[in-house]
Amino acid sequence: MASNKDLCQYFFTLEAPGIYKCRYCPKLRKQAPGSGFSNLIGHLTDKHPQHQEDYKEHERSGCKDLATFGFVTDYACTVYNWMNWVVGRNVLIEEVDNEVTRAMSRWNPVSSKTLKKYMALVEREVEAAIAEEMPESIGVMFDDRSAGSTYYVGIYAVYMVDDLAQ
Repeated sequence: MASNKDLCQYFFTLEAPGIYKCRYCPKLRKQAPGSGFSNLIGHLTDKHPQHQEDYKEHERSGCKDLATFGFVTDYACTVYNWMNWVVGRNVLIEEVDNEVTRAMSRWNPVSSKTLKKYMALVEREVEAAIAEEMPESIGVMFDDRSAGSTYYVGIYAVYMVDDLAQ
């Protein structure tokens, strides 16, 4: 069974200090910091009795978007969205400084310097997670491609975790 904290992190978003918005309905609920989750859980139980089943379905799906990790600040969402855009679209980091790019985006602007800082921090966290998970024995895989007269070689470590190649 999910903890009250997990349920509240999934079904509510922080709108202002001590004010949370239900993801089912537009209802705002007050919850004082450090006072537990009784007010929020009470709302879920009274107004959305299906919440336990919905949360179980969420857990089964393995969905891990940024909003499901809990009460994420607007700034963290902004940095994440810019990082996701740069990596997903394979554009230069400096593109976030471009005025046309900023004008077309609904996200608050961030500088390329800020983005580089947070990408380096994420890199360290990912490296640590992989190092912790990686077994003693690994396979090595090479991949290459060329663009004009420039050649690229990628070197990958391949290993098994729970009978799945990583």
